[in-house]
Order: sequence, then structure tokens, then C-alpha cells
Amino acid sequence: MGETAAIGRFKSAAAYARHNGTAPLPVRSSNRARHRLSRTGNRQLNAALHRISIT
Repeated sequence: MGETAAIGRFKSAAAYARHNGTAPLPVRSSNRARHRLSRTGNRQLNAALHRISIT
């Protein structure tokens, strides 16, 4: 997890999730509130977290 550097620089878990691209984005269509995956953030860190969760 060398891509993160100092974890203390993030003020919350949500800020860290946004940094690595795992935070869902709200999408509103008519009266339905849905979420979709974020395409932003650190893609290498996101891939590492994905590999960790799969194994």
C-alpha cells in the first residue's frame, strides 16, 4: 500500500475511499436514487484493493 503514503492525511474513511476510487457515486434518475462505480481515483491502489478482496 505504498500508494497511500500517510493514512493520517485523510480526514475520514470516506475521503480515503474517494481517493482510491472505491466510493460509489450517487446517480439520480427520475425518483430513483442509485449508485454507480467511480472511474476516478488512484487506479493502481484500486486494483490492489480488488486483488486483496478476491483472494
